[in-house]
Amino acid sequence: MKFYFLFDYVFYRVAEIYFKWDGRSGITGIAAVTLIQGFALIDLFRLLIKVIPKYYFNSAVAIQLILVFVLFGLNTKKYYKKYRTFRNHWKDESEMKRF
Repeated sequence: MKFYFLFDYVFYRVAEIYFKWDGRSGITGIAAVTLIQGFALIDLFRLLIKVIPKYYFNSAVAIQLILVFVLFGLNTKKYYKKYRTFRNHWKDESEMKRF
């Protein structure tokens, strides 16, 4: 199983819930995936700040915000209007198989 499979699945489930509002674009699913990835990167970044002296990270908050916006752009490129692709993949999934 590939690591990004988790993010694909999160996108699909959130996009499925908000399908009435977002339609096929799945922008809410993209935002959810970006938040999960962003918080993970921010935690990793904060850990690096504790390990490496702080003078290397004068603008840590700005770097973190830029990373989150870059992630949003990459996730939009990957997931925008891909709801039907993921739905075709997981449409026959049983209730017992879900996460």
